[in-house]
Amino acid sequence: MGQGIMSVTQKIKDYFASEGQVIRSAPAGYVAAVAGAAVVIWFVMNWTYGGIIANRDGIIGNRDSTIANKDSEISLLTKQLDSYKDAFKNNGRAATTENPNNNSAIIKQLVELVNKGEQIQQTFLEKNDLALIKQQTTDWYTETNNLLNEKLDASYSVAFRNSPNAVVMPLNHSMEGGSYWQVVEGKKAALISIVTELRRK
Repeated sequence: MGQGIMSVTQKIKDYFASEGQVIRSAPAGYVAAVAGAAVVIWFVMNWTYGGIIANRDGIIGNRDSTIANKDSEISLLTKQLDSYKDAFKNNGRAATTENPNNNSAIIKQLVELVNKGEQIQQTFLEKNDLALIKQQTTDWYTETNNLLNEKLDASYSVAFRNSPNAVVMPLNHSMEGGSYWQVVEGKKAALISIVTELRRK
């Protein structure tokens, strides 16, 4: 902004220097009018540049806030995924010995569905195929919801259906396809929470 204002000011000075003789011989009222106009132009340019920079700073601030929120969600999902992986590694050994009436069978099925969700997402990242991820997501969602209804009580299927979609989305991919990718990501997080809860019972 400072450079822009100095540029305008310098142009005004150069103008007066080059046209000094004409200005000195002009009527006083004309000179005053020209000087007044120059001052008005300077204030207008100052106000305009200030508004542009303030607007730019606001846009940058909003983008920084959005990026920070997405980074926070990615961190949370990563921690949940790590927790699920640890649970899966230990489930086969510990669940059957700690509690004869355990949920190891349903846990195993849910873990397989989480893995299937990851495969759907990976396929979309590789192929960017909207029709494919749409069909795969629909089939996966139906299979998972049916399993929860059949093997567990209705509260689990309700939690799964109403779990929020992820905020993060793949870059340089179909926007509509990315929305299905977000659905899978959000539902995976819900399944991981269910697996964690079942392991505690």
